[in-house]
Amino acid sequence: MALDKEVFSFLNSFSELAVLQPVLRFLVNEYFVPVSLALTLFYLWLLGEKKEKNLALVATLAVGGSNLLIKIINLNYFRARPFLEIPTHLLYYKPTDSSFPSNASAVAFALATAIWLTNKRLGSLSLLLALTYSLARVIVGVHYPSDVLAGALIGAVFTLVIARVEAVNLLTKTLLKVLQFLRLEPLH
Repeated sequence: MALDKEVFSFLNSFSELAVLQPVLRFLVNEYFVPVSLALTLFYLWLLGEKKEKNLALVATLAVGGSNLLIKIINLNYFRARPFLEIPTHLLYYKPTDSSFPSNASAVAFALATAIWLTNKRLGSLSLLLALTYSLARVIVGVHYPSDVLAGALIGAVFTLVIARVEAVNLLTKTLLKVLQFLRLEPLH
């Protein structure tokens, strides 16, 4: 716990640099990174074959599963945000929910991992974006490092596990047949 607070304080000190503040505010908002990752996954789904379509569904299930697990954790364990416990230079609004684990990191890594399983080049960039997003949330003062690490692991592991589940393939095949029937998907 002490190491977590020390690393947090070191990283949070970067938020005091005026040149970084606009970049941090842009990165940390709850729309830019998640929407960018979702649109990348949608792009791969539109242009892709069966593998890409399967992984779009995997990502959706992984985000839902990650959120459910985090909700269960939060019902049983509450961790105060860093700005409530130690001196913090806060560049963000004050969230009131539990800091651990980071839901934002879980979503970002669930999506980025699915993209990586589909397309290694875009996936590597997506994982870098998810990492930057998570790190920015520590720098601006809303999470401890262990919060984003736990969220990242939850999101990535959920995606990797769900990608291996055979039932997802059956669900995807059914969804594709429905889309073909509705003429939203080209017939093969």
